[in-house]
Amino acid sequence: MIEYGLIGSNVENSFSKLIHESFKKIHYELVSLKTEKEVLEFLDSDFKGLNVTIPYKNLAFTYCDVVSDTAKVTECVNTIVRKDGKLYGYNTDIFGFEKLIERNNITIENKDCLILGTGSTSRTVTFVLEKLGAKSIKYLSRDPKIPNSFGYNDFNHYKSSQIIINTTPIGMNEEESLLDFSIFSNAEYFVDVIYNKAHTKMAIKALNNGIKTINGFYMLLAQAQRSQELFFEREIEEEIVKKTYTKLFFKFYNLALIGHPLSGKTSVANALSIRLKIPYIDIDNEIEKQEGSKIVKIFAEKGVPYFRNLEYSLIEKYSKLKGTIISLGGGSVLYENNMNNILNSSLVISLSRDPSIIQEKEFVNRPLCTCKKQLVDLISKRKCLYEKYSDLHIQNDGSIEKVIEKIGEIL
Repeated sequence: MIEYGLIGSNVENSFSKLIHESFKKIHYELVSLKTEKEVLEFLDSDFKGLNVTIPYKNLAFTYCDVVSDTAKVTECVNTIVRKDGKLYGYNTDIFGFEKLIERNNITIENKDCLILGTGSTSRTVTFVLEKLGAKSIKYLSRDPKIPNSFGYNDFNHYKSSQIIINTTPIGMNEEESLLDFSIFSNAEYFVDVIYNKAHTKMAIKALNNGIKTINGFYMLLAQAQRSQELFFEREIEEEIVKKTYTKLFFKFYNLALIGHPLSGKTSVANALSIRLKIPYIDIDNEIEKQEGSKIVKIFAEKGVPYFRNLEYSLIEKYSKLKGTIISLGGGSVLYENNMNNILNSSLVISLSRDPSIIQEKEFVNRPLCTCKKQLVDLISKRKCLYEKYSDLHIQNDGSIEKVIEKIGEIL
C-alpha cells in the first residue's frame, strides 16, 4: 500500500521523491498512471497524502470531497490529504510559485505579464499575479480561446510584456523555443516552471537577449514543503528547507564560473569545492593535463583553433555531469555552443576583478593577456558576453572568502 506519493501521466523522472524524503523520513512513491480510470481507482485506495501532476489536476479537483478556497478559484488540485474518510484537496503550487517570485525579488505590481499556456498551471500563476497586483495578464496558446489569449504569431499584442512565464511542458525534453525573445524590448524576467534543466532552450534564448531567467526548481521545492506540512499538520523549519535546497541543487545541477582572466575563477572554484565537499573541474587545467603542456605553449605551438577545439570537447564532456563546480577559461564565452552546453546543466556566475588591484606577476603564463593594458582591452571586448551568459555577477575585490559568502547567499 502506498501512503505518500505522486501521480501523473509520466513521473518516473520527477524530483519529488528526493525532495519529500529529504524533508522527512517517509517512503514516497512515484506512480505513473495512463488513464483517468486508473487515477480514479488510485484515489479510492488507502493512501494518506498524495501529490498530483499533469494532466490530472483538474480531475483531482472534481473528485475531492472538500477543496480549499484557492483550489476552487483555480479549479485544480495538486495535493490531496485523506482525513476521516474524506479527500481534502489543495493547490500548493500557488504557495510554490509565490515563493519563487518572492525569493528572486521579482516585482509583479503594475507590470505587464505574459503567460505561455492556458492550462491548470497557467490558472495557478494567474492567481498569484493578480494577488501581487499585475497591471495586465495576457496568454499565449496554440489554440487561443480564453479572454486576452493570442497566438504565438500575434507579436504586436504581447511584445511589450515585462514578465514572461512559461507554464507549458515545452522545454522538458529538447523542444525548441516558442518565442522570438528579440522582440521583447521591455522584458525583465523569463520565469520557467520547468525544473529538470538549469536552463531550457527557451530560457537560454531569453538569457541571450538580456532577459534574466529563473527555473522552476524552487517552486517545486516550496510546493512540496507546503504539501508535506498539510500531510503531517506541522510546519517544516526554514533551516531544513534551505539545507534541502542546497543539497538537491548539487544533485541535479552544476555551478559554473565564467569571467575574464585573473578574475579568480580557479581559486573560488577550489575554495567552494572544499567548503561544500563537492568536486570541481577547471577546464584550463584539464586541457593542460590532457596535452601534457602549459596553455601558453599550446597556444604558441599549435595555435588558437587547436586550443578552442580542445576546450569545446572538454566543456561538452563535463557539462553533462551533475553536482560539480566548473571553472571555465576566460575565452569560453566566445563560442555559443560552449555556453549552451553549460547553461543546459548549470547556474552560471560571472566573476570580475578590478585590473588596478591585479599585480604584474599574475600575468605570467597568460597567452592572450600579458599585461594590464591587454587585460583591460580584453575585458572591454568580452564584458557583454559575460553579462549575456551569466545568471548572476559577483565582483571579486580580492577576498575569496567574501566571494564564497556571496555565492552562499545566492544558493
